[in-house]
Amino acid sequence: MLVLTSLALAFPGAEINTLINEVDAVTPGSPDTLEFVELHDHPGTPLDGWVLVVYDGATDTVAGSYDLDGHAVGAAGYFVAGGAALMPPPDLVLPDDVLPDAGAVGIYLGDAVDYPVGSTVTLTGLWEAVVYGADDPGLAVLTGGQPAVKEDALGNAEGHSTQRTPDGADTLGALYLFAQGLPTPGAANVPLFHTASFCVARPNSVHPAGARLRLLGSGSVALNDSVIVAERVPDTWGYFAIGRFIGDAKPFGDGALCLDWPYTRTAPVAAKKNVVRLALDLDTLLNEPGANQRWFQFVYRDSQGSFVNTSLGLRVVFTP
Repeated sequence: MLVLTSLALAFPGAEINTLINEVDAVTPGSPDTLEFVELHDHPGTPLDGWVLVVYDGATDTVAGSYDLDGHAVGAAGYFVAGGAALMPPPDLVLPDDVLPDAGAVGIYLGDAVDYPVGSTVTLTGLWEAVVYGADDPGLAVLTGGQPAVKEDALGNAEGHSTQRTPDGADTLGALYLFAQGLPTPGAANVPLFHTASFCVARPNSVHPAGARLRLLGSGSVALNDSVIVAERVPDTWGYFAIGRFIGDAKPFGDGALCLDWPYTRTAPVAAKKNVVRLALDLDTLLNEPGANQRWFQFVYRDSQGSFVNTSLGLRVVFTP
Protein backbone atom coordinates (compact mmCIF):
# COMPACT_ATOMS: atom_id res chain seq x y z
CA MET A 1 0.00 0.00 0.00
CA LEU A 2 1.73 3.13 -1.20
CA VAL A 3 0.81 6.49 0.28
CA LEU A 4 1.11 9.55 -1.91
CA THR A 5 2.09 12.33 0.46
CA SER A 6 3.91 14.86 -1.69
CA LEU A 7 2.13 17.25 -4.03
CA ALA A 8 5.32 19.08 -4.92
CA LEU A 9 4.47 18.84 -8.61
CA ALA A 10 2.12 21.75 -8.01
CA PHE A 11 5.22 23.92 -7.73
CA PRO A 12 7.44 22.90 -10.67
CA GLY A 13 11.03 24.01 -10.40
CA ALA A 14 10.82 24.91 -6.72
CA GLU A 15 13.84 23.89 -4.66
CA ILE A 16 11.95 23.07 -1.48
CA ASN A 17 12.64 20.02 0.65
CA THR A 18 10.38 20.72 3.64
CA LEU A 19 8.49 17.52 4.45
CA ILE A 20 6.11 16.24 7.12
CA ASN A 21 8.38 13.72 8.81
CA GLU A 22 6.37 12.48 11.80
CA VAL A 23 2.84 12.82 13.22
CA ASP A 24 1.70 11.76 16.71
CA ALA A 25 -2.05 12.34 17.09
CA VAL A 26 -2.89 9.79 19.81
CA THR A 27 -0.99 10.08 23.10
CA PRO A 28 -1.55 8.81 26.67
CA GLY A 29 -3.78 10.79 29.03
CA SER A 30 -6.54 13.33 28.59
CA PRO A 31 -6.18 15.98 27.36
CA ASP A 32 -3.52 14.95 24.85
CA THR A 33 -0.54 17.11 25.79
CA LEU A 34 2.15 15.30 23.81
CA GLU A 35 0.76 15.52 20.28
CA PHE A 36 3.10 16.90 17.64
CA VAL A 37 3.90 17.35 13.98
CA GLU A 38 7.56 17.21 12.93
CA LEU A 39 8.93 18.77 9.76
CA HIS A 40 12.26 17.93 8.16
CA ASP A 41 14.55 20.03 5.97
CA HIS A 42 18.12 21.27 5.81
CA PRO A 43 19.31 22.82 9.11
CA GLY A 44 18.57 26.52 9.29
CA THR A 45 15.96 26.53 6.53
CA PRO A 46 13.59 29.46 7.22
CA LEU A 47 9.89 28.62 7.43
CA ASP A 48 8.59 32.09 6.60
CA GLY A 49 5.52 31.86 4.42
CA TRP A 50 4.56 28.36 5.56
CA VAL A 51 1.32 27.48 7.34
CA LEU A 52 0.59 24.28 9.26
CA VAL A 53 -3.07 23.33 8.74
CA VAL A 54 -4.91 20.67 10.75
CA TYR A 55 -8.11 19.03 9.46
CA ASP A 56 -10.69 17.20 11.57
CA GLY A 57 -11.71 13.93 9.96
CA ALA A 58 -15.13 14.04 11.63
CA THR A 59 -16.13 17.18 9.73
CA ASP A 60 -13.51 17.40 6.95
CA THR A 61 -12.95 21.03 7.90
CA VAL A 62 -10.02 23.04 9.25
CA ALA A 63 -9.53 22.48 12.99
CA GLY A 64 -6.61 24.91 13.30
CA SER A 65 -4.02 26.78 11.23
CA TYR A 66 -0.67 28.05 12.51
CA ASP A 67 1.73 30.46 10.85
CA LEU A 68 5.38 29.38 10.85
CA ASP A 69 6.74 32.86 10.10
CA GLY A 70 9.83 33.69 12.13
CA HIS A 71 10.75 30.04 12.67
CA ALA A 72 13.47 27.93 11.10
CA VAL A 73 14.47 24.27 10.95
CA GLY A 74 16.80 23.36 13.84
CA ALA A 75 20.44 22.32 13.72
CA ALA A 76 19.52 18.62 13.58
CA GLY A 77 17.22 19.14 10.57
CA TYR A 78 13.88 19.06 12.40
CA PHE A 79 11.14 21.50 13.38
CA VAL A 80 8.56 20.35 15.95
CA ALA A 81 5.16 21.92 16.56
CA GLY A 82 3.29 20.36 19.46
CA GLY A 83 2.13 20.32 23.04
CA ALA A 84 3.92 22.26 25.76
CA ALA A 85 4.60 19.03 27.72
CA LEU A 86 6.84 17.60 24.98
CA MET A 87 10.46 16.95 25.83
CA PRO A 88 12.57 18.44 24.45
CA PRO A 89 10.28 21.50 24.25
CA PRO A 90 8.73 22.06 20.82
CA ASP A 91 9.86 24.83 18.51
CA LEU A 92 6.24 26.00 18.28
CA VAL A 93 3.81 25.33 21.14
CA LEU A 94 0.37 24.23 19.98
CA PRO A 95 -2.81 23.83 22.07
CA ASP A 96 -3.55 20.56 23.86
CA ASP A 97 -5.68 18.13 21.83
CA VAL A 98 -4.62 19.99 18.69
CA LEU A 99 -4.69 16.89 16.47
CA PRO A 100 -7.93 14.94 16.08
CA ASP A 101 -7.49 11.17 16.44
CA ALA A 102 -8.39 10.90 12.75
CA GLY A 103 -7.71 13.73 10.36
CA ALA A 104 -4.98 15.28 8.28
CA VAL A 105 -2.12 17.73 8.58
CA GLY A 106 -0.82 19.80 5.70
CA ILE A 107 1.82 22.42 5.06
CA TYR A 108 0.74 25.27 2.81
CA LEU A 109 2.32 28.35 1.30
CA GLY A 110 0.30 31.29 2.59
CA ASP A 111 -1.00 32.72 5.86
CA ALA A 112 -3.13 31.21 8.60
CA VAL A 113 -5.94 33.67 7.83
CA ASP A 114 -6.29 31.97 4.45
CA TYR A 115 -7.32 28.73 6.22
CA PRO A 116 -9.81 29.74 8.93
CA VAL A 117 -11.28 27.23 11.39
CA GLY A 118 -14.33 25.58 9.87
CA SER A 119 -13.28 26.12 6.25
CA THR A 120 -13.42 23.22 3.83
CA VAL A 121 -10.62 21.15 2.38
CA THR A 122 -8.57 23.01 -0.21
CA LEU A 123 -5.61 22.32 -2.46
CA THR A 124 -4.82 26.02 -2.88
CA GLY A 125 -1.26 26.56 -1.70
CA LEU A 126 -0.82 22.93 -0.63
CA TRP A 127 2.75 21.66 -0.56
CA GLU A 128 2.33 18.35 1.26
CA ALA A 129 -0.25 16.55 3.39
CA VAL A 130 -0.62 13.38 5.43
CA VAL A 131 -4.04 11.86 6.10
CA TYR A 132 -3.94 9.68 9.20
CA GLY A 133 -6.11 7.56 11.46
CA ALA A 134 -8.87 6.36 9.15
CA ASP A 135 -9.58 6.32 5.44
CA ASP A 136 -11.62 9.44 4.73
CA PRO A 137 -12.92 10.20 1.23
CA GLY A 138 -13.37 13.86 2.15
CA LEU A 139 -9.70 14.27 3.05
CA ALA A 140 -8.26 11.84 0.50
CA VAL A 141 -8.16 14.62 -2.10
CA LEU A 142 -5.17 16.00 -0.15
CA THR A 143 -3.11 12.90 -1.00
CA GLY A 144 -4.39 12.04 -4.42
CA GLY A 145 -6.90 9.50 -3.13
CA GLN A 146 -4.36 7.31 -1.38
CA PRO A 147 -5.28 5.47 1.86
CA ALA A 148 -4.66 7.06 5.24
CA VAL A 149 -1.69 6.06 7.38
CA LYS A 150 -2.62 4.24 10.58
CA GLU A 151 -1.06 5.21 13.90
CA ASP A 152 -2.62 2.09 15.45
CA ALA A 153 -1.39 -0.24 12.69
CA LEU A 154 0.61 -2.31 15.18
CA GLY A 155 -2.04 -2.10 17.91
CA ASN A 156 -0.43 0.62 20.02
CA ALA A 157 -1.70 4.04 18.90
CA GLU A 158 -0.87 5.70 22.24
CA GLY A 159 2.68 4.37 22.24
CA HIS A 160 3.52 4.84 18.55
CA SER A 161 3.74 7.71 16.13
CA THR A 162 3.50 7.67 12.35
CA GLN A 163 6.98 8.17 10.89
CA ARG A 164 8.33 8.77 7.40
CA THR A 165 10.69 6.02 6.38
CA PRO A 166 13.50 6.45 5.60
CA ASP A 167 13.81 9.40 7.96
CA GLY A 168 13.70 12.66 6.03
CA ALA A 169 13.53 10.87 2.67
CA ASP A 170 13.30 13.43 -0.13
CA THR A 171 15.12 11.86 -3.07
CA LEU A 172 12.89 9.04 -4.31
CA GLY A 173 10.11 11.02 -5.98
CA ALA A 174 6.58 11.55 -4.73
CA LEU A 175 5.78 8.10 -3.31
CA TYR A 176 6.67 7.62 0.31
CA LEU A 177 5.64 5.17 2.99
CA PHE A 178 5.14 5.69 6.68
CA ALA A 179 5.88 3.27 9.51
CA GLN A 180 5.02 3.03 13.18
CA GLY A 181 7.61 3.48 15.91
CA LEU A 182 8.29 5.04 19.29
CA PRO A 183 7.80 8.83 19.05
CA THR A 184 11.00 10.76 18.28
CA PRO A 185 10.16 14.49 18.24
CA GLY A 186 13.21 16.42 17.07
CA ALA A 187 15.25 13.29 16.39
CA ALA A 188 15.68 10.67 13.69
CA ASN A 189 12.80 8.28 13.11
CA VAL A 190 13.34 4.67 14.19
CA PRO A 191 10.64 2.47 12.61
CA LEU A 192 10.03 -0.84 14.31
CA PHE A 193 11.29 -3.12 11.59
CA HIS A 194 15.02 -3.81 11.66
CA THR A 195 17.48 -3.75 8.78
CA ALA A 196 21.20 -4.45 8.60
CA SER A 197 23.66 -4.47 5.71
CA PHE A 198 25.81 -7.46 4.75
CA CYS A 199 28.20 -8.49 1.97
CA VAL A 200 30.20 -5.96 -0.08
CA ALA A 201 29.15 -3.72 -2.97
CA ARG A 202 31.62 -3.18 -5.80
CA PRO A 203 31.93 -0.01 -7.91
CA ASN A 204 29.73 0.17 -10.98
CA SER A 205 29.31 2.49 -13.94
CA VAL A 206 27.11 4.97 -12.04
CA HIS A 207 28.59 5.07 -8.51
CA PRO A 208 32.05 4.36 -7.03
CA ALA A 209 30.50 2.76 -3.93
CA GLY A 210 28.26 0.46 -5.96
CA ALA A 211 24.58 -0.34 -5.52
CA ARG A 212 22.74 -0.43 -2.20
CA LEU A 213 19.32 -1.51 -0.92
CA ARG A 214 16.78 -0.01 1.46
CA LEU A 215 13.30 -0.92 2.68
CA LEU A 216 10.33 1.43 2.57
CA GLY A 217 7.06 0.93 4.41
CA SER A 218 6.00 -0.26 7.84
CA GLY A 219 7.83 -3.59 7.71
CA SER A 220 4.62 -5.09 9.07
CA VAL A 221 3.46 -8.50 7.88
CA ALA A 222 -0.13 -7.56 8.67
CA LEU A 223 -0.04 -4.33 6.65
CA ASN A 224 1.94 -5.95 3.82
CA ASP A 225 3.03 -2.54 2.47
CA SER A 226 6.80 -2.97 2.21
CA VAL A 227 8.84 -2.02 -0.84
CA ILE A 228 12.45 -3.06 -1.48
CA VAL A 229 14.47 -0.39 -3.31
CA ALA A 230 17.77 -0.77 -5.17
CA GLU A 231 19.64 2.51 -5.64
CA ARG A 232 22.73 3.56 -7.61
CA VAL A 233 22.20 0.93 -10.29
CA PRO A 234 22.60 1.37 -14.07
CA ASP A 235 19.42 1.82 -16.10
CA THR A 236 19.48 -1.77 -17.29
CA TRP A 237 17.87 -5.07 -16.26
CA GLY A 238 18.36 -6.96 -13.03
CA TYR A 239 16.62 -9.10 -10.43
CA PHE A 240 16.36 -9.36 -6.65
CA ALA A 241 17.86 -12.47 -5.06
CA ILE A 242 16.04 -13.32 -1.81
CA GLY A 243 17.45 -15.83 0.66
CA ARG A 244 16.51 -17.45 3.95
CA PHE A 245 20.12 -17.52 5.16
CA ILE A 246 23.30 -15.53 4.75
CA GLY A 247 26.24 -17.38 3.20
CA ASP A 248 29.91 -16.93 2.39
CA ALA A 249 30.72 -14.39 -0.31
CA LYS A 250 30.89 -16.05 -3.72
CA PRO A 251 32.30 -14.16 -6.72
CA PHE A 252 29.50 -13.17 -9.09
CA GLY A 253 30.62 -11.10 -12.06
CA ASP A 254 32.28 -8.00 -10.67
CA GLY A 255 30.52 -8.43 -7.33
CA ALA A 256 29.80 -11.10 -4.75
CA LEU A 257 26.69 -13.07 -3.85
CA CYS A 258 26.37 -13.71 -0.12
CA LEU A 259 23.16 -15.74 0.05
CA ASP A 260 23.14 -19.38 1.08
CA TRP A 261 21.16 -21.85 -1.02
CA PRO A 262 18.25 -22.09 -1.51
CA TYR A 263 17.36 -18.57 -2.59
CA THR A 264 14.76 -17.26 -5.00
CA ARG A 265 14.98 -14.78 -7.86
CA THR A 266 12.33 -12.29 -8.83
CA ALA A 267 11.29 -11.63 -12.39
CA PRO A 268 13.64 -9.24 -14.21
CA VAL A 269 13.01 -5.55 -13.56
CA ALA A 270 14.46 -2.48 -15.26
CA ALA A 271 15.99 0.46 -13.40
CA LYS A 272 14.85 4.00 -14.16
CA LYS A 273 16.97 6.96 -13.11
CA ASN A 274 19.25 4.48 -11.34
CA VAL A 275 16.51 3.20 -9.01
CA VAL A 276 14.42 0.01 -8.88
CA ARG A 277 11.39 -0.44 -6.61
CA LEU A 278 9.61 -3.74 -6.00
CA ALA A 279 6.53 -4.17 -3.78
CA LEU A 280 6.92 -7.23 -1.55
CA ASP A 281 4.10 -9.68 -0.90
CA LEU A 282 5.03 -10.80 2.61
CA ASP A 283 2.27 -13.40 2.70
CA THR A 284 4.11 -15.21 -0.07
CA LEU A 285 7.64 -14.25 0.87
CA LEU A 286 7.40 -15.41 4.50
CA ASN A 287 5.77 -18.67 3.55
CA GLU A 288 6.81 -20.84 6.47
CA PRO A 289 5.63 -20.87 10.12
CA GLY A 290 7.52 -18.42 12.33
CA ALA A 291 9.45 -16.80 9.47
CA ASN A 292 10.08 -13.08 10.03
CA GLN A 293 13.28 -12.25 8.12
CA ARG A 294 14.89 -12.43 4.70
CA TRP A 295 18.20 -11.48 3.10
CA PHE A 296 18.14 -9.44 -0.15
CA GLN A 297 20.62 -8.58 -2.90
CA PHE A 298 20.16 -7.06 -6.34
CA VAL A 299 21.92 -8.66 -9.33
CA TYR A 300 22.16 -6.43 -12.38
CA ARG A 301 23.75 -5.96 -15.78
CA ASP A 302 26.35 -3.24 -16.25
CA SER A 303 28.26 -1.82 -19.18
CA GLN A 304 31.68 -2.26 -17.61
CA GLY A 305 33.89 -5.11 -16.40
CA SER A 306 32.19 -8.50 -16.49
CA PHE A 307 28.87 -6.83 -17.38
CA VAL A 308 27.25 -8.25 -14.22
CA ASN A 309 27.41 -6.90 -10.67
CA THR A 310 25.69 -7.22 -7.28
CA SER A 311 24.48 -4.78 -4.65
CA LEU A 312 25.25 -4.43 -1.00
CA GLY A 313 23.00 -6.91 0.83
CA LEU A 314 20.14 -5.99 3.15
CA ARG A 315 18.82 -8.20 5.94
CA VAL A 316 15.26 -7.32 7.02
CA VAL A 317 13.52 -8.48 10.18
CA PHE A 318 9.79 -7.87 9.72
CA THR A 319 7.28 -7.08 12.47
CA PRO A 320 3.97 -8.94 12.92
